[in-house]
Amino acid sequence: MKKIIFVLLINIFLFKGFAQTGFSEEQVITTNVLNPNKAICFDINGDGFKDLIVASKGDDSVSWYENLDGLGNIGDKNSITNNLPSADYVNASDIDNDGDIDILSLSPSSNQIVWFENLDGNGTFSNKKIINNTQDVPKTVIGSDIDGDGDNDILACSRLDNTIAWYENVGGQGNFSGMNIISTIAETAISVDVEDIDGDGDIDVISDSSSNQNPAWFRNMNGEGIFGSEHIITSENSGTMFVLATDLDGDNDNDIVSVEFGGNTIAWFENLNGFGTFGPKQIISNPELPIMVDSGDIDNDGDIDIVSVSIGDGKLAWYKNDGLGNFDTQITISNPINPRSCYIADIDNDGYKDIVTVDIETYRVSWYKNLTYLGIKDQPLQALSIYPNPATNALQINNPNNVEIKHIQVYNLLGKEMIQVQGNNNTINVSGLQPGVYFVKLITQEGVRSFKVVKE
Repeated sequence: MKKIIFVLLINIFLFKGFAQTGFSEEQVITTNVLNPNKAICFDINGDGFKDLIVASKGDDSVSWYENLDGLGNIGDKNSITNNLPSADYVNASDIDNDGDIDILSLSPSSNQIVWFENLDGNGTFSNKKIINNTQDVPKTVIGSDIDGDGDNDILACSRLDNTIAWYENVGGQGNFSGMNIISTIAETAISVDVEDIDGDGDIDVISDSSSNQNPAWFRNMNGEGIFGSEHIITSENSGTMFVLATDLDGDNDNDIVSVEFGGNTIAWFENLNGFGTFGPKQIISNPELPIMVDSGDIDNDGDIDIVSVSIGDGKLAWYKNDGLGNFDTQITISNPINPRSCYIADIDNDGYKDIVTVDIETYRVSWYKNLTYLGIKDQPLQALSIYPNPATNALQINNPNNVEIKHIQVYNLLGKEMIQVQGNNNTINVSGLQPGVYFVKLITQEGVRSFKVVKE
């Protein structure tokens, strides 16, 4: 009886959280960092699970936390460096073309743009390798193939010298050229992004700042890293501090999202013709002092939603997209004291995008489980189950609502696909698999459902 009551209470708790936000209550990953400023999620050790990487200003550190089981149980701190003054940004990319994830970071106070090599593919990192130390107060660093030669170059912007520049990965092993200037008139540049804006198949650059302190984009003229002059996206913004390129209206080109710290506005600009001609500002929301957004399909309906953090009102929130760029009113997920970043990733391998955030004031790095699938619309999907578990020869799919299953995928712990079954099947033959832990993904007409299973 006590067990039944406990389960009922847990269900009530989850549904209450869902009814209010679509997400669970805060699940704290760590408080063992001083003034964390940014957290991201990548598979550091090659086991198929999204691990956490954190940059923290107060202790000059970059660290990572292992996702132990793919269900969101996170391990202890693994130090990458404690010697990057005021580290306030982190990113990830395969810099040396060896198939694992390396780490990018920077130090605004010492002007260092650096990378750390993942030496063994298991999360053992090298000492910092300096890419550049002359950009004045760098704020964002990104790994992307700027010149189209198949390896990841480095893009960075810096606030005090108004510079956007890129560095060629010479030879593809992490040895970088000198500075290739894109702009030196991007006033107080803080944020950049990379996407194909004009539909020509190469990587263009988007910045939060132009010569008139408004967002702009720069065309990659030849696909080899020769950039044209700035194309100003709008002249109406006030204090833009973050930009993001993504397709918000489902027309297969990249639109622009901007965050106005001074204007208390999150807005987007439609790429009208797919060639980089942008429409007027369309306001998503007006939180108090917003600083960052991320984008992803939160509710698994096939379009791109927006997540934001704002420090004036202390909010982590999300905004539902109808698929055409019309957004519902703000849905508050939580109220951190001083949130600094948000990142969308599937932490627990259930096929739904969770959210990771940091609170610089309380030293908290946390994640929130996506519970949007608990809505009435998705009850048929939630009712799916797999048995027996553990299994020896075959897995059976319990499908009480007769959801149409389009296909089935089975992955090992390294993320390698081992089995794919097409069509509406209720049996998965696993007799040929080696004993171990696997993940089963059911792709259905209602959405995606994932399960962790054991093969005996």
